[in-house]
Amino acid sequence: MELIFALQRRRYPTLESQISAIGTLLEGVSCNNITGHVQELDFSGWMLGENLNSLFSGLTHLTTIDLSINSIQGEIPALIGKLHNLTSLNLHSNNLSGSIPIEIGKLLKLKDMKLSHNFLSGNIPKEFGCLKDLQFLSLSYKFFTGNIPKEFGCLKDLQVLSLSYNFLTGPLPKELGSLEQLQFLALGMNNITGEIPAELGMLKRLEILGLDFNFLNSTIPESLGNCSSLV
Repeated sequence: MELIFALQRRRYPTLESQISAIGTLLEGVSCNNITGHVQELDFSGWMLGENLNSLFSGLTHLTTIDLSINSIQGEIPALIGKLHNLTSLNLHSNNLSGSIPIEIGKLLKLKDMKLSHNFLSGNIPKEFGCLKDLQFLSLSYKFFTGNIPKEFGCLKDLQVLSLSYNFLTGPLPKELGSLEQLQFLALGMNNITGEIPAELGMLKRLEILGLDFNFLNSTIPESLGNCSSLV
């Protein structure tokens, strides 16, 4: 792929124009038929060694990114916040490190985010609460610390929330009980303390609840009996 871009670089000076010009030759690239803007990148399993700065720069019309199962290193760049049309972001199973930039909260159209199986760390940004359309969020198998943001309670369309296998601490926020569409909640293998909030009993659609291997109070609230869909 590097050779193809090299041949196009003089004629097409920007990354988007290069990809668009050869989009029909590259499996995994989809462009708008009218504007030529690159809208979808699906390079899952290509074992790319790039960093995200070089891959995202100039591709501001992207709606779908799947770069999972590669060897991408470095941090998630703040410029990701400029991808205002993005609805799906899949970066799982890479070598990403550092923290998630707060600019992630600018992706207001995002519905699906998978960042599991990386080396990301730090606190989970409260700016996730701005992503009102988010339906699927996987941040498992990382090194996140700190509390679970109460702002997750603003994600009224969220159906899947996976935060297992991290180093999260503090209590479970009662605001999670506001996620009326939630079907899957995985919080196991953390350092969460305190009681299980009674508000979780409001999750009528919840089918899977994973709280194992934490430091929670052993008392199970009776309100969980109201979760009629719980397996």
